[in-house]
Amino acid sequence: MAANMDTVGTMEIAEAFAQERMITCLHKHYSPAQIHEWGKRVGINVLGNIAVSAGVSDKDFNKVKETLEGLPEIKFICLDVANGYQNSFIDRVSFYRQNFPDKIIIAGNVVTQEIT
Repeated sequence: MAANMDTVGTMEIAEAFAQERMITCLHKHYSPAQIHEWGKRVGINVLGNIAVSAGVSDKDFNKVKETLEGLPEIKFICLDVANGYQNSFIDRVSFYRQNFPDKIIIAGNVVTQEIT
């Protein structure tokens, strides 16, 4: 799995990793329009192996929602924060689950056994 770092979670990496059926968490600096344009070009074989990344803000949620409305083939959402052990993050993961019941949610960073 390629992390959602801006130098790693790129569209180019996603295309290469998809050939091996590996997941790429796209970095969150791509706009929904950029992902839509790229996604229509690469198709389901790549889109089925990417995660749209977000933090916990409403702005991030709206970007994820817009992206997934245009490309429902994307199966994964990556929720990425430094402090995944906080209750506010757990609440946000639940919020995403309610809004996207058919998506696989990757959530972290979790640093305690209790929260995992």
